Parts: sequence; C-alpha cells; structure tokens
Amino acid sequence: MLQQQARKAQLLARMHISQAARQAAKRGAQPLSASQRQELSMAHHVNLDAICSGKAEPTMLWDFIGSVLCWWKAAQLLQAGVDEMDAQLEVAARLCERWSRTGRVLFDGPDMQLARDGVVYMDQLAELVDTATACQAADWSQREVERLEAAALQMRAQTQQKKEGQEA
Repeated sequence: MLQQQARKAQLLARMHISQAARQAAKRGAQPLSASQRQELSMAHHVNLDAICSGKAEPTMLWDFIGSVLCWWKAAQLLQAGVDEMDAQLEVAARLCERWSRTGRVLFDGPDMQLARDGVVYMDQLAELVDTATACQAADWSQREVERLEAAALQMRAQTQQKKEGQEA
C-alpha cells in the first residue's frame, strides 16, 4: 500500500498544473463535489479493471474512451496534465484499433500500465476542475465519442467483410 501511495505521489508530481488552474481554484469556481469525484473515480477504476481482466464489452470501450476524451479536454482547458492526457489519448486510440481488429477490448502490457497511470491523472484532474469546465469537457467528449463510435463500427464492419471474403 505504501508503495502504491508513493507511485501515485510520483505520478501526480509529474503533472504540470498551470497557474490558470490554481487561480481558478482560488477564484471560488464551484468544484466537483466529493460524491461526484468519488463516482467518477469508481467508474474509472471499474472500466480499467474490466478492460485489464478481458471482461469488458464494447460498451465499456466507449465509456473508457469517453472518460479519456473528457479529461483530455479538461486538461486542455485547465492547462494541467496536458502531456499526461495526450498519452492517454494514444492508449485509447490503440485500444480502439485493437478492438476493431480483434473484437476484444483488452490492453496489451505497456498500455495496461499507462492506463493505470491515466486513472490517477483523471482522478487528480477531477480534484482540480470546476463544474462549468467539467460540463464543457463532458459535452464535447460525448459528441466526439458518438463520432468515433460510428467510424469505428464502420471500420470493424469493413474488416469483417474482408475476412469473410478471404474465407470464401
């Protein structure tokens, strides 16, 4: 447990928290409530666990991608943890590509650790973000997920057609 806490502290220390994010917190912008942060953290961990264990269905893929996109956008708006969330976008893209190719929602070894780190970053961003910024990021990410899901489903259908054509 102590080792896990030290790792979390190291990860959080690597996040670049901008002056703007610190000032927004000081300005009195309405932060997410403790229960909202707890629910978000639970969702992040449930999705991560299901994907890591190979038990995730495609709907959980889109939940994971939606979380990454939401917190990536929040990081952009806050100018905090941008590099870390850029890496999470890459993890999400590889996860989606793997699903479209294999039909499985599963991380490979390196991405599994990166995704674990990402959950810590997303939870920390939830501590920093104000409600208005969180809503703006969530609305944007929902539109992006809908667009990406449609494109990925089309790509997956094309891959399946190619496989069936090769088997015939």
